[in-house]
Amino acid sequence: MHHNWIRLVGISEIYGGISGLINAVHAIPAHFSIEALSPSLVAALVYSFSIIAGVWLLEVDYRGLISSKILQLIQIPLVTFHKINIWIASGIYINLLVSPAVHFQSGVSSLWTFQPSSIPMPVYGCNLVACLALCILFAANIVESEADDKTEKAKVPEKKPEPVTTEIKPAPVSN
Repeated sequence: MHHNWIRLVGISEIYGGISGLINAVHAIPAHFSIEALSPSLVAALVYSFSIIAGVWLLEVDYRGLISSKILQLIQIPLVTFHKINIWIASGIYINLLVSPAVHFQSGVSSLWTFQPSSIPMPVYGCNLVACLALCILFAANIVESEADDKTEKAKVPEKKPEPVTTEIKPAPVSN
């Protein structure tokens, strides 16, 4: 059952990575200054990491489990303060935002935001789908380790044959 959920997380990471790379390429400005280019380069690196983590996760590779956990941790916090947004989403997202009022924001795409905001007050939140995906990945790790423990306990230790010792007695002497 948990393999289907892990597959869904992997597909979401791959989809979010591909759409994020496309958005990062379209966000590259016409003039190539380091200040204008650096947010797009950081976004391209994060979304490339998302694609790699998703592929590893679909291949049931341990690196995919670790990489996906890191990617989900990156996506959880959402912060807007002093008119600056800082947050990232790759794939499916449902954001819980808390300001003077609590509201939700959802979608399926990739968003990279490190830009000026029109909101003058601080807004904090979290990506609920990233939290759920992180719980699924940790649960998969626990189930996998329990399965390994059961297989180790189920193994019957092989009995080594005891060495055969033979005593050679001297033949009786006859007169």
